[in-house]
Amino acid sequence: SAEWTKSGSGCVCNKVIQYVYYANLTIEGFCVDQKCSDINPQCVECTIVAYTGVNICKKCNELGNWTLSSDNVTCVCKTGFLNVSGTCVPCGSGCQSCNPVTTCNQCAVGAAKISQSSCACPPGSYLTDAFGGLQCMPCASNCGECQISSTVCTRCINGFNTVNFT
Repeated sequence: SAEWTKSGSGCVCNKVIQYVYYANLTIEGFCVDQKCSDINPQCVECTIVAYTGVNICKKCNELGNWTLSSDNVTCVCKTGFLNVSGTCVPCGSGCQSCNPVTTCNQCAVGAAKISQSSCACPPGSYLTDAFGGLQCMPCASNCGECQISSTVCTRCINGFNTVNFT
């Protein structure tokens, strides 16, 4: 067929290289040329499951705030983002899930709702997603308030002064 090219005494699957999104594999006599973006437009790396021919996503467009679904098959928006017409749009500050973007349905772990669309961490803590989920983490012991990490102090406790935000 047109999917196969004669090579020596056998045939090989045509290697259609368009971007890096193609999975070109031969499975039990079938030539498969399927774009990963056919699975999900945000899928940037995929693989085909042996013996089934099912193509699953392995890696999503992280720059667009996409991540693998919990069943590791397709792409979904990261925690704190909502899929709006194929774009991951951020929920309000401190919000773990929203729908629509202007309505926070669930605050980050440890945060409290301060408006319809946003949540805030208590004093002495900061918001992070560095530990596998959106949550409030404590600031360093000499920080009264911090941002980004426990040691980037924006206000010190009494008796301490900030030096280059630490």
